[in-house]
Amino acid sequence: MVKVSVNNEDEESGGLNKTPVRKAVLKKPVQRKALAKKPVLKKAVRKKASGKKIVKKAGKSESKGLISLLISIFITSLIVGGGIYAWQKSSGTKIITDARKEALETKMSFEERLANLKSKLTGVETENVELKEKSQELARRVELLDKAKIDFIDEELGLAFTYPALFGEITITRTEIASGTKYLGTFTDNDKLIFGGVSVGFELPLSQATATLAVIDTLGFNKKQRNYYWLGPGEREMEINPVEVIEFVNGEALLIDRNSFVIDPKADGLPIDIGENAAVVFNTLNDEFIGLAFLNQDFGMLPIESYKEMIKTIKIK
Repeated sequence: MVKVSVNNEDEESGGLNKTPVRKAVLKKPVQRKALAKKPVLKKAVRKKASGKKIVKKAGKSESKGLISLLISIFITSLIVGGGIYAWQKSSGTKIITDARKEALETKMSFEERLANLKSKLTGVETENVELKEKSQELARRVELLDKAKIDFIDEELGLAFTYPALFGEITITRTEIASGTKYLGTFTDNDKLIFGGVSVGFELPLSQATATLAVIDTLGFNKKQRNYYWLGPGEREMEINPVEVIEFVNGEALLIDRNSFVIDPKADGLPIDIGENAAVVFNTLNDEFIGLAFLNQDFGMLPIESYKEMIKTIKIK
C-alpha cells in the first residue's frame, strides 16, 4: 500500500520530485519494485532531458525567426524608404525645376514690362519735351505779340494812338442822322474796348431825348477854373471829378468812373451810362468831332495801367 502511494505521488508529480523516489528505495519490502521502476525514473529523466532539448531547439528557431523578421523589416524599410526618397527627390527636383522655370518666366515678363514701361516713359518724356518746347515757343510768341503794338491813324479825324496788336484791327463806323454824325471805333479781337464821340450839333431823336446817354456820346470835356465838365449832345453838361488827369503829347485826358459824376440831388439817377467801367474823355482839334472818349469794359484784357499807357500815346493833329 505504501509503495503504491509513493508511485501515485510520483505519477502525480510527473516524476519530477526525486525525494519520494529515494524514500521508496530505502524501504526493503519494495526495494526490487523500486529498482524495477528505475527505468521509469530514467524515462522521466530522459523525458525531462528530452524536454530540455526541445525547449532549446524552440528557442533557436524563434531567434532565427525574429532575426529573419527584423531583416525583412529592415529590407522592406530600405525598399520603401528608398522609394520614398526617390519619389521625394524626383518630386523635389520637379518642384525646383518648375519654380526656376516660373521664376525665369516671371523675370522675363517683368523685364518685358519694364522695357515697355521705359519705352512709354521715354515716349512721354519726349512728348513732354516737345510740349515744353512748344509751350515755350508759344510763350515767346505771346510775349512778342503782347509787346507788339499797332499804330492807328485817322487822318480825317486827326487822331493817332498805339494799341496792343492782340486786339486786332480797328473798324470805324460813322452813323449819320438828321442832326449830325456818331463816330464809333471797335477792335476785332477785343469788343470790350470801344471809342467814339458825336459831332457838333448832334441831337438825340425826340423819342430818346430823355434817355440815358452813353459815355462815348460825348463832345469831350470843358474846364472852368478848377472844375471839369463832361459835354454831351444838346449842350448837355455834367460836372465830374476825374480819378486822374492823364497827359499825352499835346493834350490831357480825364480818367473817370461812375463815382466821378457829381449828381444833382434832384436828378433821377445817373443820366450817363458808364456802369462799373472806366472811361477816358479828351478833346481834339477837329472842328466836327471836338471830343472823344474811350470806354474800357474788361480790365482782364486791358488792365488799368496798360489802359493809361495806351492813352498816353494819343496824338492830336
